[in-house]
Order: sequence, then C-alpha cells, then structure tokens
Amino acid sequence: MAQGEDQVKRSDIKLVVVTGAGSGIGRAAAERFAQLGARVIVSDINEVAAEATVAAIRDAGGDSCARRLDVTDVNEFEDFARWVQSEHGVCDVVVNNAGIGILGEVIDTTESDWDRIVGINLLGMVHGARLFAQQMVDANKPGHIVNVASAAAFLPMPNLASYSATKYAVKMFTDCIRGELAPNHIGASVICPGPIMTNIFSSATHTGADEQEQVQRSALTGAAFEKIRSWHLIPGPQNVARAIESAVVYNRKTVLVRPEAYLVYLLRRLSPTLLYAFSNLIFGSRTITFAYRLGKNPTVARLLGR
Repeated sequence: MAQGEDQVKRSDIKLVVVTGAGSGIGRAAAERFAQLGARVIVSDINEVAAEATVAAIRDAGGDSCARRLDVTDVNEFEDFARWVQSEHGVCDVVVNNAGIGILGEVIDTTESDWDRIVGINLLGMVHGARLFAQQMVDANKPGHIVNVASAAAFLPMPNLASYSATKYAVKMFTDCIRGELAPNHIGASVICPGPIMTNIFSSATHTGADEQEQVQRSALTGAAFEKIRSWHLIPGPQNVARAIESAVVYNRKTVLVRPEAYLVYLLRRLSPTLLYAFSNLIFGSRTITFAYRLGKNPTVARLLGR
C-alpha cells in the first residue's frame, strides 16, 4: 500500500497493543486510541505504572487492561502475544514503544549496557513486530505496526552512541518490514520525535559513574527536566500520540514530530558536516562534563529546586 492510502480506518481500530505504556509516549498513545473507541492492551515492565494507565483510561470512559511485559524476554513476549490473541483476538494496531536511554562515552559503556539497550530499544521492537504481524497474516487481517524511534536516528550524538545507534536501527528495520508486510495489507511506520517531555533521560543510566555519582547525575537530570517542564518549553507526549494515530490512518512511512526533528533530518541530507559540528557542540564530552559540574554549584542547585 502506498503512503497516504488508508490502510486501517479509524472506525476499524478496535484492538490496540502498546508496549512501554506505563508512562510518557506509550501512555499518551494508549489514551489516544482509547479515545477513538479501541480496547487498549497496556503493557509495561512496571506493572504498577501499567495499571495506572489503565485506570486513567477507564476513568475517561475507555476500555483497557494491563499486563506486565519485559520486551527483552522473547519467551515472555511470545506468551504475551498468545494471551492477547486468545483473550482479545487479533489486534489491529501494535505500538512498539518501550525504550531506555544510556548516557556516557562508548569506552565506558559495558557489554551489559549494550545488551540492555539493544534488547529493549531494538529487539523489543523486532519481537513485537514479528509476533503480532504473524497473527495478522495468519488471520488474513489488515493491521498496522508502529515503531517509536527518535530524531536521534538522524543525529550522531556523542555520549549517546548506544541510544542513537538503536534508534537508527529501528528506523531501518521499519523501512524493511514495510515492504515485506505491504502485500498482506499490513502497514509499518516509524515515529521520530524531537525533544519531548518524558522521563526517558531523567531515568537514564549514566556510564562511567560509581553508584554515588550515578545517583547525583540522575537527580540532576531529573531536576533539570522538571524545571524545563515548569517552563512549558518542551511539549508533552500527546503530540507524538497524535502523530502515531496519523501514521496508522494514513499509512505514513516516517513521521517526524517537532521542528527540531525536521531540522536534524534536513541538515543530515543537506550539510552533514554542519550537523556533526552542532551535535559535537551540544552533546560532546566537554559540554556534558561542564553541565554536571555546573549542576553541583549551590546557586544552580537552588534554581533547579534541589
């Protein structure tokens, strides 16, 4: 199916699965599809957070249920997919959203760090797409797979190599399966948001730091994000949820969200050298080190409410 042609009409969206739906973009997407009248299966490794999303949906008059899911465990994912089909049927839309961030230089990023971020950010998407697409094909049912990546897929970011690499991989994976699944009337879209106010980096792992420094850096990042949130400079995840809906209804291939995402995308095509210089300036090790040291300044700490 070509981009722009209706693949799954709004009125046909009856059952939706969202991973990583305990907070952020996943929760916003779950709430959005519930507003459209769909039953939403909310999954998250944090069962309490997943239940909170379900409660919010039900309070608004929607239909939803929750189940804990570790997207890195393929056996658990297979059990989850079978449970969805046996209890609720073959889904119409799958939103693979679960993701994490790891900050730090590549020489400090351990094998276990790489295993974790690849397992969640990439293989979690692969498992979700493969298992639910198979159900759609077997049932001869049109559907749509949405994989949430990031504008980082187009932006080489020092100190975020593992994050950018996995998001680029998600973009390419989605482009590939789009062609494979199209003959079965199954769409595939990748969502690439710019800066969005979620907790992905305020809860990120910081490599090259001992336990005490890890706690301090996480507290600093969290405080900075809360201060930015209070200034309303960066929008919440609802914009991304609307983009996900649009991707499904109009079978869009790649959906950029926020002006920053468009800027990065254009710069990568028109002037990669300028993009690299900009990225090194913002995300380079000197900048990151300076930010951490600045955050320890008592005056700055007070400004951040710490």
